[in-house]
Amino acid sequence: MNKGVDYSEYILTPKDRLTYGLAGVAGAAVVARIFYKSLMVFIILAPVFAVILPRLMRKSLKEKRLGRLSSEFKEAMSIVNGYLSAGYSVENAFSAAISPIKNQFGRDSVILPEFVLIVKGLKINKPIEEMLGDFARRSGSTDIKSFAEVFQAARHYGGNMAKIIEKTTGVIREKMTIMEEIKTITAAKKYEQKIMTVMPLCIVLYLDIATPGFLDVMYESLPGRVVMTLCLAASVGAYMLSMKLLDIKL
Repeated sequence: MNKGVDYSEYILTPKDRLTYGLAGVAGAAVVARIFYKSLMVFIILAPVFAVILPRLMRKSLKEKRLGRLSSEFKEAMSIVNGYLSAGYSVENAFSAAISPIKNQFGRDSVILPEFVLIVKGLKINKPIEEMLGDFARRSGSTDIKSFAEVFQAARHYGGNMAKIIEKTTGVIREKMTIMEEIKTITAAKKYEQKIMTVMPLCIVLYLDIATPGFLDVMYESLPGRVVMTLCLAASVGAYMLSMKLLDIKL
């Protein structure tokens, strides 16, 4: 039986590697043109950027997938809760929820394969709390881990599963609402950060094009190249610092 996806790792598809690899080459071209005006620098940086950028994007894509997983899990458990309130057993509620989940999120849903895996396990008499625990460990989500722990305790000691699921999904919903508010508040700052990152590059490019020869000393002399390298390092450092400050998590 399929062991399920390990959400702590993100495997880039060939399309991802090609897309971000080409983006890395484009980034190398920008850096080589603006900071060094050197074809040799581009030739050196292009393969490096083509390898590094996909690896950097892997973390972003992993976090995006985890966000989708938490969001879809919240909605999926609300569907399960509806069936429990209608008198279904826990096992039957999970089985019945597959069709509505497929209709709501489509076949490319992140949570759908997990529900299919749980239902397959139920058919061979695997305990549902054990499978939820395995899913929670693979998910890397604190919300899903907390839910699995509460679910396991309720199954062991007894309790109203419908109310427990409703309460737990309510907590997840509140947390996600707060995160959406934080994203809304920081959206303007992130936009300003992008402008502040691009503007110095545009100014240097404009000066070089509008006033030919004005910046030649920065590209042709050793001190000039050192200064441009320091400017590049400062730009990268400022960007990384701003991204770190705006990366707010609960």
